[in-house]
Amino acid sequence: RGRLLLGVRSLGPTARQEVYDIAAARVHDFPEVRKKNGGLSDDSLVMSDAWAAARYVQRAALVAHKKSDAELLAELRRKALSSKKLARMKEAIRELQPRKAGTELSQVLETRVQKMVEDSIHSMLDEELKAATSDAHAPEPGKRPSKRTLADQIMEEELAEGR
Repeated sequence: RGRLLLGVRSLGPTARQEVYDIAAARVHDFPEVRKKNGGLSDDSLVMSDAWAAARYVQRAALVAHKKSDAELLAELRRKALSSKKLARMKEAIRELQPRKAGTELSQVLETRVQKMVEDSIHSMLDEELKAATSDAHAPEPGKRPSKRTLADQIMEEELAEGR
């Protein structure tokens, strides 16, 4: 799943090499272990696989944190249900309601709403990541940049709450 988060769709050694290339591009001092013949060692690929898995777990924790906000979930759900596509589905459910087809369509609607909420959360996290890494948030001249990430902030909040 860590590979999918990075956009790597292939399998096997090719996928592992792609993950390594992404890790090396995103982490300026990512470790590189070479064999005596100059080829990339499997150890480097294992480290990049671990990096991808850690990124996935970090993302899952951020999604879970967003999902714990009941107000945010209610707002995202309201937005999803107000979309034209789902409004038509709700109308069809009302027309079919006492029948089995209405019940099944209602379950489909709920699944789609959950998917739209999840997609919205991922979009929010992508925007936050982009904002955190953009030059627009560069520190003032003479000040050191903050290395605190959203994940760091969440961990600090959870420690303060005693979780």
